[in-house]
Amino acid sequence: MRHGRNPGTVPRRLSAHYPPAAQRSDFLKMKPRAAKPKTQKCRVTFTIVAPEAVEVCLGGDFNAWRAAAHPMKPTGNGAWQKTMLLPSGEYAYKFRLDGTWLTDPTTPCIRPNCYGTYNSVLTVASV
Repeated sequence: MRHGRNPGTVPRRLSAHYPPAAQRSDFLKMKPRAAKPKTQKCRVTFTIVAPEAVEVCLGGDFNAWRAAAHPMKPTGNGAWQKTMLLPSGEYAYKFRLDGTWLTDPTTPCIRPNCYGTYNSVLTVASV
């Protein structure tokens, strides 16, 4: 005996945290939950040609319009790029060039927003 306890018993102060033996055996018989299916994500590369720009960022539904969260990198010849992994869905987005929001000049898909301007729209298909 150690400290007046029988081996294999749960101390009184911890017994409230442990279920009785019958409940423990029921717990051991439970089947594991099915894992949630992983959402497939697609690699999407955003590109804009803006040779005069000093800073280019990307904002949209995918980052709560926090453009600073996704700065773009210059790739040469005045082009800027940002590659992201996005689940399937439809996303409104814009580029922010030196503080000015612009739609994507390479996409014909645009829709009006609540500010009286337009957003570019990207549809990511499921894989």
